[in-house]
Amino acid sequence: MPFKFSRRSRANLSTCDARLQRLAEAAIVNSPYDFMVICGHRSETDQNRAFEEGYSRLRWPSSAHNKSPSLAFDFVNYPIDWSKSHEFMAINSHIQQVARDLGIELRPRIDWDLGHIQLKS
Repeated sequence: MPFKFSRRSRANLSTCDARLQRLAEAAIVNSPYDFMVICGHRSETDQNRAFEEGYSRLRWPSSAHNKSPSLAFDFVNYPIDWSKSHEFMAINSHIQQVARDLGIELRPRIDWDLGHIQLKS
């Protein structure tokens, strides 16, 4: 059975560049694991909080998440299990492959942030 996004994931995706929306919608259908989009655009407050909490290495406005529309999204496996890095790697690899199939250029995977997908600038 193909996976599909929840309203929350769709709302987060709606803040992203149309290419990322198209990519995520294509990737979720035949993903090896279910996943949800937990972040698209980040406000100044959200970005600086992500930096302070160690979820980002960049302060506002330097992140691709700070553009409008966002040039990045973050995902997590569903049901959420942060310890299953193999699922994050498999989902990320799958999304990267779907992007190649669609002709969408992404930045290479970030090893310390496996749940991050970003358009190549």
